[in-house]
Amino acid sequence: MKISLLSWFWMACSIASYSCGEYYSKKVAENFSWFYISCIIAGYVGSGAFWIPAMIQRNGLIVLGLIWTLAAASATLLIGKYMGEVLNTYQLVGVVLAIIAAVLLSL
Repeated sequence: MKISLLSWFWMACSIASYSCGEYYSKKVAENFSWFYISCIIAGYVGSGAFWIPAMIQRNGLIVLGLIWTLAAASATLLIGKYMGEVLNTYQLVGVVLAIIAAVLLSL
């Protein structure tokens, strides 16, 4: 069973919300702020809230959950890279392989 377009939409919203939480986690580590803490909580709560409709649409925890996990890890890596963290060659190869795995799982 393929993943529907609507399910992809909800997963994208969930990952975007998770990414906000990750971004502000990094920001709060650099400079503590209650505003950043509020953004972290909102991001992670939103991520879970958007995940529910994705699961209702697909009803397949294994494939959908694995794709979400790989997308969330990729988002975390991109945020870290954007904020000045460095990835070595092995880590970059791992990211590419994870993206390939996510594409294959969604077919």
